[in-house]
Amino acid sequence: MEIIDLSPEYESLYCCCLEDWSDEMKEAGDHKDKWFQSIRDKGLRVKLAVDDNGVVGGMIQYLPIELSVTSFINGWCPDMNIVQERAKRAVEELGTGVEYKVIPTDTKESIREWGQSDALFINGKSVRMGPPPSYYKIRKKISKRIKQ
Repeated sequence: MEIIDLSPEYESLYCCCLEDWSDEMKEAGDHKDKWFQSIRDKGLRVKLAVDDNGVVGGMIQYLPIELSVTSFINGWCPDMNIVQERAKRAVEELGTGVEYKVIPTDTKESIREWGQSDALFINGKSVRMGPPPSYYKIRKKISKRIKQ
């Protein structure tokens, strides 16, 4: 058994989930092929398990996890608003590969749901908010995670 990267010779087999023998699979149309063509250059990785006779018997596909920056913002505290704006600017300047999410916490329900009103997380790790970290400190923390 050998694990290999998807190569062009196996793409059609991959696009029918290794069921090239199935007439039913033909009913799926070319949707997976179109999806594959649209995402293949965006980090999609496919591994195939090939037995000693050259028969593909398994596959796995995965996308790399992007870096995430999550900002919880209530709006009541100017210092926390500054942090949110600095994080937003840093993400915009760093570009692709960073998902930025703002979670408004301006209602009692949202504060109860999330357990906080103002916070910044980079890849799930809390960033100390007081005093507000500088733009450069936030950008550096995000850049460091990108390089990992």
